Amino acid sequence: MPVANDEIVQVTARVEFGGVDDMVNVFQFINASGLAVPDSEAITDLAAFMDSLYTTIALFQPTTVLYRDLRMVNLDTGDILGIVPWPGLSTGLHVGQPMAPGVAAVVNFYGDEPRRVMRKYIGGLVEDSSDADGVLNAITVTELGVFAAELLAPIVGTFSTWLYCYDNFLPLSNLMIPTSAVATNIPGYQRRRKQGRGS
Repeated sequence: MPVANDEIVQVTARVEFGGVDDMVNVFQFINASGLAVPDSEAITDLAAFMDSLYTTIALFQPTTVLYRDLRMVNLDTGDILGIVPWPGLSTGLHVGQPMAPGVAAVVNFYGDEPRRVMRKYIGGLVEDSSDADGVLNAITVTELGVFAAELLAPIVGTFSTWLYCYDNFLPLSNLMIPTSAVATNIPGYQRRRKQGRGS
């Protein structure tokens, strides 16, 4: 079943850290082309974009970070579009030592609604990403800004145009399309769950 105009595809990006822990980041993209797009074309567009988006991040991740797969679901219909490997990325691209598990860079996204913030936690970074005082260095923050800018711009794929968004669908649609972002130099902490607890 094709992805109709204004329907949202959720992309779950799964990366493995040190052969043990999964690092999962979830993104939502709305079809803004004005036309329906076949599932296969939506997958092609969004997988290529995710690969490009994370290439910036992979520069700051050790080779022990393994890029596993991308899971795509049409949130409006509940249809699973597919689970595909990352088109180009397979591991982090830095040879340095990793930061402690759970430590992550944070990028905040803002829209037109006051006090509503979308956050992306980027884990698996190398120690070289931070200064001696524990904050992320200027180079890392600049590249996080590039990551944010890619998400804020319209995503023009081979087959369609997409916009990064968030919609919780509960109790009613509450769509947010961010218009600005801030990459902070203060590391965050990704919550870790015990095996078999939560999702």
